[in-house]
Amino acid sequence: MDESKDRELLDALWLRYPLGRPVRIRRIPGRYASDTWIATAQRGGRIVVRRYAQSLTAALVRFEHTVLRYLQEHHFPTPALVPAASGETSVELADRHYAVFEFCDGAK
Repeated sequence: MDESKDRELLDALWLRYPLGRPVRIRRIPGRYASDTWIATAQRGGRIVVRRYAQSLTAALVRFEHTVLRYLQEHHFPTPALVPAASGETSVELADRHYAVFEFCDGAK
């Protein structure tokens, strides 16, 4: 997908989350099935935006999010999902699913 189309979709995504527009955003390079950006939001600090692979259905995304919530509830270090204004943990735009996570520092 080209950069201008990405920007258009990400602009639409910000309207679905109570984080305000990003102050900074950069795409994480790589050849992954899903696309990932790190952003600094006006409200909410650093976040990670994930655009899931086109092949992943809403049911598979919900399953992943259920597993992540289970891990959090059992105190396993897992990035927290940021709910959209609707309360859902993912949104659909242009036939792709997106999710926002709190940024977590990791180790190499």
